[in-house]
Formats: sequence, C-alpha cells, structure tokens
Amino acid sequence: MIPRILDKTVRIKAGDGEVILAAGLQGRIFAALDDELLHRLDVPLAEHPSDSFNNLGGNSLWPAPEGGDFAFNYPSDGGPWRVQDGINSVPSHMLPDGQGMIREITLENRKGVTASLLHSRIVGVPEYGFGGKYGVKELVYSACDSLELTRPLPVSDFLMSAWSLEQFDLTEGAFGFGTAKRSGKAVNNDFYGDPGSKIAWAGDTFAFRFGGPDRLQIGISEKAEPGVIGAYIPEKDLAVVRRIVRADAGTRINFADNDQKDGVYSADDKYSIFYGPDARFFEVESLAPVRIVNGLTTGSRMETETHFYRGDGEKIRELLHQEFNINKEIWS
Repeated sequence: MIPRILDKTVRIKAGDGEVILAAGLQGRIFAALDDELLHRLDVPLAEHPSDSFNNLGGNSLWPAPEGGDFAFNYPSDGGPWRVQDGINSVPSHMLPDGQGMIREITLENRKGVTASLLHSRIVGVPEYGFGGKYGVKELVYSACDSLELTRPLPVSDFLMSAWSLEQFDLTEGAFGFGTAKRSGKAVNNDFYGDPGSKIAWAGDTFAFRFGGPDRLQIGISEKAEPGVIGAYIPEKDLAVVRRIVRADAGTRINFADNDQKDGVYSADDKYSIFYGPDARFFEVESLAPVRIVNGLTTGSRMETETHFYRGDGEKIRELLHQEFNINKEIWS
C-alpha cells in the first residue's frame, strides 16, 4: 500500500502506474506500481522531521558540489557536514497546472557566499510502450529540474550544479548498471573508496555489484559518452533506467563529498551510483552542467527520464538489451 503520508499529493497516471508529486516533502517525486511505492520512503521521519538531515528518499533535487571549496554541505566556519534548511525542510508549492513544483530557497556555500534561487521541478509522462511490447509492466516519467539564481554571481564565488538523486531500498541481489564507452577513464571512483572487483564490464555495459560493509560510489564521466544508468532489483522483479534527455550547455564540476584536491573542475561526471549498506539504500543520480554567462553563474538545468519495468526477469533483460543496449552478459 502507498503510505498515508502521501495522501495529500498530486498523482499523475503514467503507463501502468502513477507518478506522485510530493510538494510538502521538499518537492520530492515518487513512483508507484501495483499500489506499491517503488522508491524508498522513510515514513516515520516524514511524519516527524528532525532538525538535522531529513533523508526521506524518493527522487530529490540537490545542489552540487557536496564537498570542496564551493561545497554546500560544509559551512564556512569549518563545521561538520550538514544539510541546509533550503534543501532539508522548506516545502515546495504546486504549480497551477498540477504538473510541477517550485520553491524559493537560500543557500550558503563553503566560501560563505549566500544566494537566493528558484528550485523547480516540472514532471511529464512520455509515451514509450516498451513494456507492452515485451509483456511487462511499464512506468515512465520525465522531470525537468532547474536551480536558477535570482541574481547571478561570479564563478570565483559560486558554482552550482543541479543534481537529482533517486533512492531505493537496498535488497538482496540488487545491483547497478550503465552504458559507457570504455575508452579513457569511464568510471570515477574518487569518492569513498575503490570498488575494485565490484565493477565488471561486458562490452560497453558495466555492472556495479552492491554488497559488503562499506558505502561506495562511482561517477560516470561525460567524456566516456554514457548512455544510461540504472539498477535491477530482483526481490521486486523491477528494473530502473535513467537517462538525461537534454541539459543546458555549461561546465561540469566535481560534485563529490571529498576535499577535491585537484579542484572543482577535476571531474566531469554526468551520472553516479551510490550505495550505503548501513542505511540500506542505493541511489541512481544524474547531474547537469553549471550554466555560466559572461563569467557569472546563472543556474543549472536538465531533463531526465526514469523508466520502470516490472515482470519476468528474462523479458526485462531482453527489453533492456534491445531498447537500451544493455549487454546481457552482465546478468551472469
């Protein structure tokens, strides 16, 4: 059943399921099939928010970078990691057409520079029909996510990338995957440690096996020409596929939660996959470039699609192979 905390939300029919716009939960997006929520949702925390990090789940829109000189998650006074109120607690408001959510928030970066910006999410329902073609259930939605400064700021003071994160329960056998050219450094592991043998390639497809006591994260370089990222969750007979449909031209930055010793321009990740065994969740993430005009940061915007397919595993594997070029050998 869909938790009652989502009763007062806007729901949009999408294929065999529905998309849920939760403006009151900081503009998060959820998806449901068979009257079951597909994303993770921490119901007790949603009902009784904390003053620290309300890590509720769903599809949320964050500002990057997390670490480094321009970090949004570390204060200028040298204090510990935090999530600012603009992301953690300020609710969004539904747009009159019921297709999107918007809020005005204030953010301060590690340099002590404060900015006001519009946090906007517009949701659509593209038609594909892949599910019917292969005999599985299908839900597809798009999200146009943008962070727009109300007053542009010099790039030397303020950099910001739109960063959307979809969060799911970490269950037995779940793993991430994606496509990218193997030339150059396709996978960036400069986050929490080296995943080593947890990454396996089959042609231009990789699998990222979850498991073990340590949290791990990988980024997928734009230079590697990535196509899609996703995950397979066997306990739910569910596959998730994400791709960036379009993004404004701009400059990619290092978004990671680290010191970024080589600077904010030292990485150009377009996608990322994270898992945290202690919290029992994983994320598939997409990042937009920073839009810079005449030396000023103005904002960041991208449109993504998320595809869900539920049903017989062999049928899902064939769908992913034929429609998204996912090499079948990663399943072995």
